[in-house]
Amino acid sequence: MLRALGLWSREHYDVEIVLENDQPRYKKITFKSEGHAHRVASNLRHYGRTRHLPALHDQRANVLWVDYVHGRPCATVDDRMMPEIARCFGRFAGRGSRMRPLASTPYWQTHLAHLAELRTHGVIDARLHDELLTRSHHARPDFIRVGFDYRDPIGPNLLHRDGCGSICAIDVKNLHQDTLVGEGLAKASDRWLHADRRAYVFDHLRALGLADIESSFAFITLYERTSRVMRKAERDLKLHRRVRRRGFKRQRLTGLLDTL
Repeated sequence: MLRALGLWSREHYDVEIVLENDQPRYKKITFKSEGHAHRVASNLRHYGRTRHLPALHDQRANVLWVDYVHGRPCATVDDRMMPEIARCFGRFAGRGSRMRPLASTPYWQTHLAHLAELRTHGVIDARLHDELLTRSHHARPDFIRVGFDYRDPIGPNLLHRDGCGSICAIDVKNLHQDTLVGEGLAKASDRWLHADRRAYVFDHLRALGLADIESSFAFITLYERTSRVMRKAERDLKLHRRVRRRGFKRQRLTGLLDTL
């Protein structure tokens, strides 16, 4: 009913809370397609059980059941949370990840294609395109880390578990495998992961032998922000046959240059 009224923001999935003895026991997630449900379930199975993610219980067709995690939502991230947040993202980054030559992955060519598309659709002009391209060449690493990444660590997607206090990333569709490690941290840097907090996380990653994430973070950030703007432009083209709010999208990229 809410979707019919235009008041429901989730286009690709619905979430219901399943009660057992009048207490929340599971989250039932219904995706639009069986393929999407299978990908999310596969990512959770390959990652394995952890206190940093809800446990997967079942998948049937386009429906998943995961644990309902009890805890306090991290609606506003503060400095006291940083030790647990650093531990959480250190676990994600280190789980089965490996270094690969950038040239053997699709990320560089995809990044160039996104910049070209954004220029074609008038989101960026020639000057901004060339500046972003120059910055990308300077930031381009020879090797990148590929593995698991949690791509949308906004505050409401993170939870302090009751009891142990660990950070749990509750929106399971945002766990990806065989992907560029660090995209989630790059998106968080656009929200709550300011420079001092980022340095704290990088110190923790360095202690885990993951210093390469910091050294390649400028490229990761350029890639993540450009990809995010591109996805919004593609959504506009699909729904409205034109790119809306070009100025706002352009500002997302010009603002990025000031932080690199």
